[in-house]
Amino acid sequence: TLPFFGTVFTISTHFPYPIPDTMQKAFSFVGQNKEQRSIAYLDYALRLFFQSIKNESWYQNTLFVFTADHNIWGRLNTASCYYKCFRIPLFFHRPAQPVFQPIHSITQQLDVVPTILDLLEVNKPFMSFGKSVLDTIGEGWACNKINQTYQLIYKNHLLGYDEASEQPVFFYDYRSDST
Repeated sequence: TLPFFGTVFTISTHFPYPIPDTMQKAFSFVGQNKEQRSIAYLDYALRLFFQSIKNESWYQNTLFVFTADHNIWGRLNTASCYYKCFRIPLFFHRPAQPVFQPIHSITQQLDVVPTILDLLEVNKPFMSFGKSVLDTIGEGWACNKINQTYQLIYKNHLLGYDEASEQPVFFYDYRSDST
């Protein structure tokens, strides 16, 4: 069969944190807020999805990529957490090769496509601003923007650059500096 690409946005854990009416009671846990119940429902829905496809002929030859579009940075909008505010889950699942391999390098969403091509062993040239997380040459890095500040995360450091003043506004070692 020919290779193909498909993408599906399966479920939302955004406000208003929807759970089907028929499932509300099953996901109403004492002490959990609406966001937590929504995540519990997401976990359940993904479990059902994988149970329903695990015996399909294409399952073993499929690469599943899971990531989020953003974190909850709006609630964490303080200088001490700027580097944490952009952390999101990212994992690649290959049923034919179920080996757990944690990613320890700094990674960004720009790295998803090069990693997919690397995992699929595509050896043709392509243009990308990211790099495969499997590439061990050089360090990972991430660039993002919060309010009017561009940030560069590289190795242990976080550099903030203010767009309006065209000046750096902070530079620190986020692993050793608690503030």
